[in-house]
Amino acid sequence: MIKECATLLDKEDWADIDLTLEQHGMPISSWGSDDKRSYVIQKIKDSSDADLGALHSFLTSESDNRGPGQTPFKGDRLRVFFSHLAAHRELVGETARYLARYGVDAFVAHDDIEPSKEWQDVIEASLSDCDAMVVFLHEGLQQSRWCDQEVGWAMGRRRPLLPLNFGLQPYGFMGKWQSHAVPQGNTGAQAVMSADAIAQWLSNTTSLHARLSSSLAYGFRHSASWDFTRKIAPLMERVQAYSDDDLNLLEEAAKSNVDVSQCDIWGTAGPEWVRQFVAARRTPVADDPWAATAVGWSPGQEPPF
Repeated sequence: MIKECATLLDKEDWADIDLTLEQHGMPISSWGSDDKRSYVIQKIKDSSDADLGALHSFLTSESDNRGPGQTPFKGDRLRVFFSHLAAHRELVGETARYLARYGVDAFVAHDDIEPSKEWQDVIEASLSDCDAMVVFLHEGLQQSRWCDQEVGWAMGRRRPLLPLNFGLQPYGFMGKWQSHAVPQGNTGAQAVMSADAIAQWLSNTTSLHARLSSSLAYGFRHSASWDFTRKIAPLMERVQAYSDDDLNLLEEAAKSNVDVSQCDIWGTAGPEWVRQFVAARRTPVADDPWAATAVGWSPGQEPPF
């Protein structure tokens, strides 16, 4: 419940987050440099079960009266909604599968909706739960009533949006975003280029880093080639905040994944790159004298706190 509350509130403005927390008797403070999700977790993690349950019920009821688990999205990894024409579902589906290498979950209606489910309800639920949207701009998209409504929904809820240009420039309200042009090629080549472009865009969108960290850690742990390890590492370096679980996953990769442990990452052996990366992001333990040394204090000196 703590994680889901943080995910739902992460999509709100700072002032609205504090208003919701205050109304549920939870503490607030100056926002500082924390991302929204981390801020919410810190404020609600010590709440009573009753208060946490009330907040969770409020947030899930606000989300179209849905409880958790009614969309294809699962877990803590970043969630992206793909808006596209049905005629290009093969390309979009392939892009989603390549993007999964980065640990990012993409919703593709034609792949992800079970035949027994009401497809419109699933699409609405996935729009509500997504963290970002990617629009596949093929000729004819302007005539699709569904795609335009999906884009309007995402914009109205202030989700980051990336237009992928396949010969069609962004139009209407989408025009304020710069599109990424995907060169012509076969379906497989375009899918790889699209997935890599999306991953680059996500890593440059700081508002998504709270969820992206879990995705990239997962993708790094399950890297299946040296080339991909070298490709994902620079994206990981753009994200500063990782949970202890994420960092543990990276350390595990350095020990048990040969595509990390035997990989040279830009002149640094994989295990050493992981050691440096984790050390720079692991939060020191306050009562550990060696942790204090890391922040400029050594035994025998007056502690800085």
